[in-house]
Amino acid sequence: MSPSVHHRRSLALTLAGVLALGVTVLEGTASASPTPAAATASADGVQDKGSHGQGAPSIQEQQRSVRLAAERVTRSEALTRASSWVGLGLTYNQNGTYQGYRRDCSGFVSMAWKLGKPGLATPNFVPSGAARSISKAELRPGDALNNDRAGNDGHIVLFEGWADAGKNSYWGYEFSSSGVHHRKIPYPYFSGSGTSNFKPIRNVNIVDDDTPPPGDAGMTDFVGGDFTGDGRSDVVARAKVNGTLFVYPGNGAGALEARRSMGTGWDSLDELTGGDFNGDGNTDIAARAKSDGTLFIYPGNGAGSFNSPIMAGTGWNHVEELTGGDFNSDGKADIAARTKADGTLFIYPGNGAGTFDTPIMAGTGWNHLEELTGGDFNSDGKSDIAARAKADGTLFIYPGNGASTFNSPVSAGSGWNIMRDIFSADLNGDGNTDITGVQAPQGTSGNMYLYPGTGQNTFATRYTLGTGW
Repeated sequence: MSPSVHHRRSLALTLAGVLALGVTVLEGTASASPTPAAATASADGVQDKGSHGQGAPSIQEQQRSVRLAAERVTRSEALTRASSWVGLGLTYNQNGTYQGYRRDCSGFVSMAWKLGKPGLATPNFVPSGAARSISKAELRPGDALNNDRAGNDGHIVLFEGWADAGKNSYWGYEFSSSGVHHRKIPYPYFSGSGTSNFKPIRNVNIVDDDTPPPGDAGMTDFVGGDFTGDGRSDVVARAKVNGTLFVYPGNGAGALEARRSMGTGWDSLDELTGGDFNGDGNTDIAARAKSDGTLFIYPGNGAGSFNSPIMAGTGWNHVEELTGGDFNSDGKADIAARTKADGTLFIYPGNGAGTFDTPIMAGTGWNHLEELTGGDFNSDGKSDIAARAKADGTLFIYPGNGASTFNSPVSAGSGWNIMRDIFSADLNGDGNTDITGVQAPQGTSGNMYLYPGTGQNTFATRYTLGTGW
């Protein structure tokens, strides 16, 4: 369901004084930490589909695999385990092992499912009792598509999620003849590779993720923009502990000044993003009510606070990863958002009055990305989107074409999975969009780093903006 655009009563927030949380602001301290390295993509060559033979486990190994399958594995854990083999340069060798598991398709899925080492082969997953057959409609992240033929004729792929609304393709992990891949695959598998033999199966001991990940410690919901009206980009963030919103004024040289409170009660909102949504020249914040998904625009007054909110529409609880930008190049701030159900990206064109026109589909398959943030990263005057691949932490720039869609992505480097709360703004005042983020696991606080943009879809050496974030 697409968010509808209707006017309704305003939601008032109580503005309050500063509540100190101990975030230290540093004056551009240099960092000796390694920066994200250039990414290398795995090529989809013509010979990289399917299996190149499998090891045949003994009866004892099969029994051990079934016994160890009683070890519970969550869906997210299975996907994380699979992603850990991507990009390592592992070669396909049915007689070789890595971490005790065979380096072939079935050994790879056995590893992801935490079965016994060295792993089962494709004909044995269901007969051994380690897995059971399911229907296409039942497929969920962490299940698999299995061709249960033996040897070269068999193959298995770990299912991550649907890549399109029609369920004609999916994102999956597989160990093929050319290595370990995370890629989009036509359902049930590539033609010419025994496609009709692939059937959905499920590990009998895979379980849903019933415990949500911990929230961010310190500050969260970071937004970049000029909230103080001085022509310099600032940082806005919400205190996790009590919902107070703070602005950290930028000095235009890549550092932040002492923070000021912008109001309380912001813990009832999420998916904060910035832009001039009402066309008055001041940076506003769009935020979604957690209770019912209503989107509100909080008009900035250019002095570090906000005027009364505008109700911009309902139904926004069906989307996530909201980020602002002028994606259709009409001079008005829009919002890009991804649907939770299938990962389709939509552009919600802003009308310059605090509400949005009918959304435009900008593409499918965005559910394999996270930490979306908008900005002009290639200096062509059009809004792009930076997004991190869930599988391996590679940061990609999706260049905007100024018509609500995007050109082919460009890799901006690997290793970004160490960062959280990634956002964009020109904090060093050089006219290029920078990226900023916090290096810390979820549930902990850490250092904030600034990655200066080059204006060419890449970033210069990072440095520390502060601690305790």
